[in-house]
Amino acid sequence: MVVIEARTPAAVGGTLQENVGIDSNGVMTPLLDRGTPTPCEATVVFSTGLDDQEAITVPLLRGMRMMAGDNEVLGTLEVSGFPKSPAGIPQVAITLAIRDGDLVAYATEAREGTDVEVTWNPAG
Repeated sequence: MVVIEARTPAAVGGTLQENVGIDSNGVMTPLLDRGTPTPCEATVVFSTGLDDQEAITVPLLRGMRMMAGDNEVLGTLEVSGFPKSPAGIPQVAITLAIRDGDLVAYATEAREGTDVEVTWNPAG
């Protein structure tokens, strides 16, 4: 598990104040929605687009706009350590959570239930 933001400003007063999500081809896809009571978590499953791909990069955003570029870029999650396979075979479940006021992330290889490595690269 990696801490993305300690005492995230997205979670104030026990409720999310902004969406936290991912950049999906230029569109903000919220995973943790504004107004959700904390603690909370959401999981999304990714796969690979290329044969023998060794990592998946996921841009994380915070904000309320539909277009990804209009939101604050928190940074990227680099997920690796899953088995090399043909494209589309790995099923990597990435979870974003608000725990004790911190925004955290962790990932597993969903088919086998094994933990995979998550590296946080903050923006800036």
